Amino acid sequence: MTETLIQDSISQILLQASKYMDRCEFDRAIEKLKQGLTMDPQNIAVLERIAICNLELKQPQEALETFDTILSINPDSWIVWADKAFMHLLLKEDEPGMEALERSLELNPRNGRDWLLLASAYIQNEMWEDACDALEIVLQLEPNSSMAWYNYAVCNFFLEDNERALMAAEKAFAIDPLLQELAQDWIEMARMELEEYDDEIFLIDILAS
Repeated sequence: MTETLIQDSISQILLQASKYMDRCEFDRAIEKLKQGLTMDPQNIAVLERIAICNLELKQPQEALETFDTILSINPDSWIVWADKAFMHLLLKEDEPGMEALERSLELNPRNGRDWLLLASAYIQNEMWEDACDALEIVLQLEPNSSMAWYNYAVCNFFLEDNERALMAAEKAFAIDPLLQELAQDWIEMARMELEEYDDEIFLIDILAS
C-alpha cells in the first residue's frame, strides 16, 4: 500500500472513530483506531484519540502508556507532557507528575496555569521553597492571580517569613476578599509571631542603648 493510500485509509479511520466518540462508543472507537496503528504505528493523531478514549473509559494507566508512546515519537510536545503530568497527579503519583510538569514548563515556560499546578503539587509535598519559586513565576505572568498570592502567603508562613506571608495575603484579599475566611487561623498566628518578634527587637534595642 502506498503512503498516499495509507494516509487516506487512516483519514477514514479517524472519521469513523470520531463518529463513535460522538456517540460515546469509546470501546468501538479504540478498536477502529487500532486498525490505523497497524498501518502507521507512529501516527500521533490516532494515538491522541486513543488516549482521549482511554480517559473517557476511566482507564488512566492505558492513557499514560499512550502518552508515553506519543512522547517517544515527539518528546517536545509540552501539551502531552502536561496531560501526562495531570494524569499522574490525579493518581496521586506526585513524583512522576511533578517531573512531567517540569518538563512541560521547560518547553512552554509562559504557561501560568501549569506553574500554579506545579506549585500546588510542591505544596502537597511540603516543598515550600520550590513552591515559592514556582509561584513567583506565576505572579510575574499573572500578577492578579488571587490564588497565586494566597498560596505564596501560605508557603512563606511555613517558611517562617511572616512579614512576607502577611504582605502576600493582603494582596490576595484585595483581589478576592472571600479568601480572608480561609486564612483566619494562620493569619492570626502569623500576626502574633510577627508582633512577638518586633517586641523582642524593641527590647534588644533598649538593652543595647
